[in-house]
Amino acid sequence: MSSQEDVEHDQPGREGEGEGSTIIAVKLETRIISSHELSEPFIQRPVATSLLMVGVLLMGLLGYYLLPISALPPVDFPTIQVVAHIPAQARM
Repeated sequence: MSSQEDVEHDQPGREGEGEGSTIIAVKLETRIISSHELSEPFIQRPVATSLLMVGVLLMGLLGYYLLPISALPPVDFPTIQVVAHIPAQARM
């Protein structure tokens, strides 16, 4: 067993448990990554960081220029049609 696991043996005579059964409890470690740990590889390797930045920039520019853009895109303008019937208008 690894150092992160604790093994506890049941005591015979406990209710709901058979004799000789084993309970395994696993300790889970929660680890919060600090900003120092996150930025450390980028600080230690400035050339790789610069190349990564240039690569991301080039991919962004390539994606921008590959966007489909039309000079006159098809646009459907909303229209309203109003019909008014005036009964007195017909007699004049």
